[in-house]
Amino acid sequence: MRKITLLFFIVFASVYMRLNAQCSTCTPVFSTCPPAGGLCNKLDTGYANHPYDKVINFFMPQTLNQPSILAQCQCNLVKLRHITVTGVSGLPTGIGYLISNNGYFDVQNGDSLGCGHFCGTALVPGMYPVTVYLQADVTAIGTP
Repeated sequence: MRKITLLFFIVFASVYMRLNAQCSTCTPVFSTCPPAGGLCNKLDTGYANHPYDKVINFFMPQTLNQPSILAQCQCNLVKLRHITVTGVSGLPTGIGYLISNNGYFDVQNGDSLGCGHFCGTALVPGMYPVTVYLQADVTAIGTP
């Protein structure tokens, strides 16, 4: 009976550690970032029961002037002041994440480059659309 209990504990601990993967911190890299802002790279495809360890970089310019954004606010310019990553959903069981700067970016004072580290081992195969939730403090200039 002791052997069964010990085996159960080892299996349970192993699965628990996979489910609660702790990603290490990442250092943002400005390499292929678009000048207008956004993702600098994309995450690679992961496979169930295979370790996953990828970093994604993103750039947040102080000023947004893309026509598609300006059309939404009917303004001439949008200034980003602060951005907070409030959550990530849609990750497969076994994959965790860590956002640089604890998810808070003071864009107006030059903190415009960030990264996210995704790591762990997905336990179930499938398609997983991932959503990142943001809270942005912005100023729209030239609104009607």
